[in-house]
Amino acid sequence: MANEVDSFFIVAAIDLGTSYSSYAFSFKSDYQRDPLQIYVPTEALGKYLSKKTPSVILLNPDKSFNSFGYEAEKEFIEMKENETVNEMELKKYYYVESFKMALYQETENDPVQTKIQRDMEVDDVFGKSISLMHVLKLSIWYLKDHLLKELNSRGFPTTAVDIRWVITVPAIWTDQAKQLTRECALKAGIPNKLLLLAYEPEVAALYCKQLPADQVKGPYRSLFQEGDGIMVVDLGGGTSDITVQEVTGDKMRSTLTVSGGPWGGTKVNTAFIRFLVEILGEEVINKFKWDLIEDFLDLIHEFELKKRETDFLKKGTTLKLKVPLSLRELYSEFHKKEFENTEDISWKRDKMQINPKRFESFFLPTVTNITEHLRSLLEGDRIKVSTILMVGGFSQCNLVRDAIKQAFPRHHVVIPMDCDLSVLKGAVLYGYRPESITARYCHYSIGISLNKPYDPNQHVGAETFRSGRTLKCGNCFETFFRQGRIVEVGEKESVDVHSDHRTDDRERWRYDVKEIEVYTTKNPNPKFVTEPGCKRHAMITIHPPSEGWPEIVDGKIEMEVGGTEVIVRYVDLNTHDAKVLKLDSLTCFG
Repeated sequence: MANEVDSFFIVAAIDLGTSYSSYAFSFKSDYQRDPLQIYVPTEALGKYLSKKTPSVILLNPDKSFNSFGYEAEKEFIEMKENETVNEMELKKYYYVESFKMALYQETENDPVQTKIQRDMEVDDVFGKSISLMHVLKLSIWYLKDHLLKELNSRGFPTTAVDIRWVITVPAIWTDQAKQLTRECALKAGIPNKLLLLAYEPEVAALYCKQLPADQVKGPYRSLFQEGDGIMVVDLGGGTSDITVQEVTGDKMRSTLTVSGGPWGGTKVNTAFIRFLVEILGEEVINKFKWDLIEDFLDLIHEFELKKRETDFLKKGTTLKLKVPLSLRELYSEFHKKEFENTEDISWKRDKMQINPKRFESFFLPTVTNITEHLRSLLEGDRIKVSTILMVGGFSQCNLVRDAIKQAFPRHHVVIPMDCDLSVLKGAVLYGYRPESITARYCHYSIGISLNKPYDPNQHVGAETFRSGRTLKCGNCFETFFRQGRIVEVGEKESVDVHSDHRTDDRERWRYDVKEIEVYTTKNPNPKFVTEPGCKRHAMITIHPPSEGWPEIVDGKIEMEVGGTEVIVRYVDLNTHDAKVLKLDSLTCFG
């Protein structure tokens, strides 16, 4: 079996979404003949014929894995309806949904510092807390295991080391969220050297670029011409993720800082449920969600389908929604009367008709947030964009498409036929050619805190101290990459580090572990890490050589732009030995 990074014969992508999840894969031999020959499972994911399964997980009382997706929904429903399982026993299980949103952090006001830590917890439907890392690990493990079982059952003996794995992440995620995802994937059994993280909107653009020209055609010519600016708007269940890509030959480069917000399709679902609470009562809906959970899930799945079919709004006709009869019966039982139709809703047996204006109001806040954010990016001549490319499951909604087309009539808006799978399939393509993304916009300045020889011209007003005979200045911000730059993937910058330990207590520090603090800031030209806006971002740990540190230590810290993650090395300038260091963004600084 394969055991080297370049000897994989399959690339597999895992898309663990807020609302739905799935995986896709392709064989290297297929990729070489036809890169678009990508397999996405449509079976063994539950009673719904779907290429994705809900992002819900069921754990046993001891927190071991029980089931995921549609299987988890089915198992939970059966236990709920099983008379031999009482409510007290059921509440010992953990049923967790929408857990990915715990990794989303507001980045507009605080772009480089989050509260994401390894000990984060999420609540299940019963309000019990459980480790987020444990939930993520088991979710990734399930999707990985499902793929391996599928391959082996078809006569392809395969283990995790035969595959290059790609896990998709929102481009607006912080380094802390990405690191936590990687650590969970490693715990799930994915080899570190075979794992890539991929930005969702970037790989979606790669997929669309690979499509035949007639499927992504502009008004007068094909898209993805040399120098074209493509704004990728990835609308998922939890977030909207926006990047701008520039076409450079057969590759692409990011030319604008990533942005977005919590404006996904689940916001519309939440608005719909609030509407039901308003007309039927909170007690009725709570009882419906708990006592009749299968019917509740059927209603939500039905609404998910209706979210996409919004052409009736243009005609002014009402939305016809199939609603379980049990909800109407529950209303009558609780309120001691039959439901009376209103201006917004009429309800006959299992058919509910909702006024088109009221239905549109479910979408309005989310769509407004998306269009206003896009407008803030496109106004003026700040960026060159010829096309808006809409991908992600929420882009299937006609109402959202029409709103963006109407808001930006001067731009060509393109929605691929399988826009909901563009990220997943694009991640497979990225696995074969990660060099397809050649450059990225530097969102912040990143550097380390160093003590430097005092320079009265550079260190005006700074505090000083003496180290031996040298007057030094502390807390200097030594920058690797500056905010606002377009940095090439593979580009390296370094900072020299020097230590003089010719003292009487040499044995005390000879085997000391050196810890270097990494800082970030939106300021492109920081001087000190104590300036407003500077945040401690991560920690670099350097272990001494086996014989201990020499009296004079001369080295350099090197940072390399490596895809979606920064690669850090320590280079000994005397021996020229280099070793990769861990950039630990999850270290708690108190």
